[in-house]
Amino acid sequence: MTKENSKVFLLILLGMFTAFGPFVTDMYLPSLPSMGEYFHTTSSMVQLGLTTSMIGLGVGQIFSVR
Repeated sequence: MTKENSKVFLLILLGMFTAFGPFVTDMYLPSLPSMGEYFHTTSSMVQLGLTTSMIGLGVGQIFSVR
């Protein structure tokens, strides 16, 4: 790969990573009530999954800056 192709690839990859957070949230939120019923747990326990994914995205951004 040339240096110019690497810059374009990096730009596209970072754009996809940026869109990943809202995509996860939009896919996860509508299924919260049915997940609670399926796993026979409380809504706060199901919401921990969304919290964990947001923490993971935040930590991933910190390490990608290095």
